[in-house]
Amino acid sequence: MQHLEIKYIQSQLKKNMDRLVYISNYDKNVVGDTKKSFVIYDRVDSAPYLRRHKEALREQTGLDVNSKYILFMGGMWKVKGRM
Repeated sequence: MQHLEIKYIQSQLKKNMDRLVYISNYDKNVVGDTKKSFVIYDRVDSAPYLRRHKEALREQTGLDVNSKYILFMGGMWKVKGRM
């Protein structure tokens, strides 16, 4: 049943919309690429993530200056998938 709902939504999007805008090529390909669809990527201001002095940052956060650390940034589940 869910597959039919997805197909119906996809057909209505393609049929009734002047333009289709996606945030990734993945999303665009899931619904189906058409001549009226395009991608506008999310933008991130990279300035806060520029390289800084390790010692000063560790002192600010209370981390030992001489220790080694591993940082994992990510989720533990699949984010992208079927519509």
